[in-house]
Amino acid sequence: MNPTIFFSVCSIFYCVLLIVTLYSRREKNTMENKILKILAFVNLGNLFCEAIGMFLGNNYESYKLLNDIMLRLMLVFYVVWFSFFMAFVLNVSKQEQKFTFKKNYPVYIMMIIVSILVAIPAVSLNPVTNKSGVIIYSTGMAVQIDYYYAMLCEMLSLVIMFKNIKNTKITHYTSLFILIIFSTLAAAIQSYYPSILLTASTETFVLYVAYINVRNKQIKKGDNNV
Repeated sequence: MNPTIFFSVCSIFYCVLLIVTLYSRREKNTMENKILKILAFVNLGNLFCEAIGMFLGNNYESYKLLNDIMLRLMLVFYVVWFSFFMAFVLNVSKQEQKFTFKKNYPVYIMMIIVSILVAIPAVSLNPVTNKSGVIIYSTGMAVQIDYYYAMLCEMLSLVIMFKNIKNTKITHYTSLFILIIFSTLAAAIQSYYPSILLTASTETFVLYVAYINVRNKQIKKGDNNV
């Protein structure tokens, strides 16, 4: 059993707790709250796929089709999460009050294209198994596309931040800094131990940081409903 199953299970608990918190409080339906809800559900879906994939991956040959579906679905969830997080940074920078898909359509077009690329069987995805037939990690073009797309989203988010740094406080970008730092650490760890999956759990932690920032900002504005 992959030891990172414990990270996934714990992250599922905290992600569900965050979703309950987002919906239980009488918060204004602002851009930030809307995107946070989307990010939380995407992260939850990814965590479930990760946990299920670890169980299925214990015998790859017996569940080959299901394993392939879960692996590609995880890659799609990563693409969607990083896309919406970049949209979150973009909207924070512009201090948008309302969230609409039309305002960020270039981001979502790019997201759809990359999601299709990592999902189609024509793009290689090669699970690497040990002698017992247990999946250790995955390689292939689909994984590389996912990895470089995440890096692109992070770099573009930084560009957006520096371009609009005068519009909002630097503290509002704490979640972006946390994402970059922790995703870099996760990538470094996985380069030595490929079987350890940390990206989805990192997303959960980043969401909590983003939520705390949003809530603190709303409290400072004197919103008593949050």
